Amino acid sequence: MRVLTYILCTLLIIVTSGFAKAQTPNPEINVKAYVEPDGDVYVGQTIRLWVEITSAAQFSQAPVFPDLKLEGAISLLPEQLGINFSTQENGQQRIGQRQRYIIIPGRPGVLHIPPIPITVDTSLIGTPPNPIVFPTPVTKMNVIFPPGAEGTDQIVSVEELIVTESYNRALEDFKVGDALERSILIEASGTFALALPQIDFAVVDGTKMYRVQPELTDKANRGQYQASRRDTATYMFEHETNVTLPEILVSWWDPARKKIIVKILPSVSFYVSANPVFEKSTFPPSDDKSTSDIVEQWALSSIRWLQDHIISIGLTALGLYIFQLAWRKYSQRLALIWQQYQTLRLASEKTVFSKFGKACHTGDEKRIHTAFWRWIDRAVQENEVTSLNQLTMLVPNSNFIPLAQDLAKNRFSQPYAKSENMRDIYHQAKLFRRELLSKKKTEGPVGPQMLNPRSCN
Repeated sequence: MRVLTYILCTLLIIVTSGFAKAQTPNPEINVKAYVEPDGDVYVGQTIRLWVEITSAAQFSQAPVFPDLKLEGAISLLPEQLGINFSTQENGQQRIGQRQRYIIIPGRPGVLHIPPIPITVDTSLIGTPPNPIVFPTPVTKMNVIFPPGAEGTDQIVSVEELIVTESYNRALEDFKVGDALERSILIEASGTFALALPQIDFAVVDGTKMYRVQPELTDKANRGQYQASRRDTATYMFEHETNVTLPEILVSWWDPARKKIIVKILPSVSFYVSANPVFEKSTFPPSDDKSTSDIVEQWALSSIRWLQDHIISIGLTALGLYIFQLAWRKYSQRLALIWQQYQTLRLASEKTVFSKFGKACHTGDEKRIHTAFWRWIDRAVQENEVTSLNQLTMLVPNSNFIPLAQDLAKNRFSQPYAKSENMRDIYHQAKLFRRELLSKKKTEGPVGPQMLNPRSCN
């Protein structure tokens, strides 16, 4: 009896352990991180921190890569989707995902990158989620100043900066009270807008300067980056005087030529003439008036301005009030009408044919076939059904018919057969459509009725 009990227990343990092993998620997950390029890096250089995670089995969900924050450096995760890959390790096929972080050091020294917690769902397909956090190993890099850039406040390491200066008006015929806008646009490849140098506009005597919030723009496409930064300042002229806007220097480190490049935006000078009307209303010509007198003068000027514009202000307020009432009453109806219009427009024959033309320009055979048959569905009236052959019989276009028949033959082929000239298909379809629309206008509905609108026979 004891022997039988022992045998049964042993079998139960074996079966249970085998079942648990079959249901246990594959824990063989490797995480590594490395910096590109390796070795010493420069302040302002764009560095890629690659994080790779591999597993012996497929991921039930994509790994989650968190944002990275570093002191003394710009750190970004510009692309949310990682790169899938496969590799062989010790003769075993492994599935992996690779993600890149962008790091732009802002100061010299050793930059330590702490462990990044990567969340991976290790559950099997069809089982409840089982997220586990796998930290990356600690990474570090040695950051140095580019030669000749020691002590500079900001430096970016790119091969070229495109610097463009513009003004909002001609640099002449200025009067007191006028304003001039000076704008500097900096563009670069291989970096990000946060790393581009900030323009410091100088304060100029006889003017008031108002700095505008900079415009930062980044574009990322499969590891290629484009950045731009626009700094703008507005100068308002307060007195009759000669004004000089000083030159502006924009510098960067060129790693290809291994030297600092300086772009000089030249200074500009002009004369600001008197403006008696503006000075009389804004700057009272009295040096011995007290602060209360100045405030009183300003209040009187404001009251006179309100009196001169009271009708315009009243009409504007009334218009805003009427608009608010109308918006409350008709906004939902207008939104519904707009939505219906958009739905009809997107489903119209004209829009569908336009998408077919765009598909032909891409050269994507699958997209071309799909767009072509969607257009054929829209080529007749909503309450009509007909076939491709009947349409070609109604408009016997000898150039379009063989192209259409070729598309019909390849409709269900895998992979889609390549047509010799996709643009020629669109050109012939465009001519056929023009004849078809002309015929529909003159003769009314197209073709006899059939049961299958997608029939090709």
